[in-house]
Amino acid sequence: MKILYFSNFKKAFESVIKEDKDYIFVRHKLKRGILIKTHYHKIANEWLLIDKGKFEMQLEGKKQIFNLKNQVSVILFPKNRKHGFKAISSVSYFVIRNKKDSNFYKSN
Repeated sequence: MKILYFSNFKKAFESVIKEDKDYIFVRHKLKRGILIKTHYHKIANEWLLIDKGKFEMQLEGKKQIFNLKNQVSVILFPKNRKHGFKAISSVSYFVIRNKKDSNFYKSN
C-alpha cells in the first residue's frame, strides 16, 4: 500500500491521472460499520482518494487505521494485491482504476 498526502483534491487527482486514457471513476459513501470485503483486481491498479473520516485499510493481511481531517490521502492498491476497507465513521471517497476490471474475492 503506497500512501501520499495532498492539500486538496485537484493535486490528488493529478497525481493519479497522468495520461490521456479512460479511467474508471466511482464515488462511495459508507455509513459507520460498513465493510468492503477483501478483494483484488487482476489487471487494474486502484487508487482511493479520501479527505476525512476514520477507517481501516487492509492490504495483504496488514491493517492500518486512518483518522483524516481535511488532508487528502491517495492510497494505491496495485493489481493482484488483496485489499479491504472498513468504515469506522461515516466516510465518502473516490476510487479510480486505470482499467476496467472485476472484483475477485478472497477465498477462505
